[in-house]
Amino acid sequence: RVARLATDDPQESVAGMAASPATNMIYVSTRGHLVAIDLLTEKVVWSNAYEPGTCCERAQVTPDGLTLEVGSDLKNFHRVIDARTGAVKGIIPTPQSMFIHNMNMSPDGKTVFDAPNGITMTVADMATMKAIKTITFSDHVRVFVINHDATRVYANLNNLDGFEIADVKTGKV
Repeated sequence: RVARLATDDPQESVAGMAASPATNMIYVSTRGHLVAIDLLTEKVVWSNAYEPGTCCERAQVTPDGLTLEVGSDLKNFHRVIDARTGAVKGIIPTPQSMFIHNMNMSPDGKTVFDAPNGITMTVADMATMKAIKTITFSDHVRVFVINHDATRVYANLNNLDGFEIADVKTGKV
């Protein structure tokens, strides 16, 4: 049902979902649209397509529910979106992390971690919308998590039974 809210195109698939308990909203990322749905009324609040071929991967929402960081469908940037309107607040460039696919946000919503289908992860500051660090792993980064204070990244990698742990402050694995 949710995918139909985004588009009538059967080729468009859901790439991720994020929810905000602070605002009772859910955000559905498809390969073509980003859709905001009010969980109380079950109505679409807004639906945006942005630039063709650059939307949308696995949104993350800040703890206050007011801002989204949204992947650009395997490109080298992420959008920062006003969660109330769907308007673009800015772009976070990630030139060393081409084809970003997986992402995470620190619990305080201040830092984002963007991982490609490659070895270099970009760590960015949400306030400045700039990369602050890159971390290079031994193989392609897959699903990853961060710890409670965003000082460590635990990354699953291709060709590894287990995970690598990165220190965010030093950028070392």
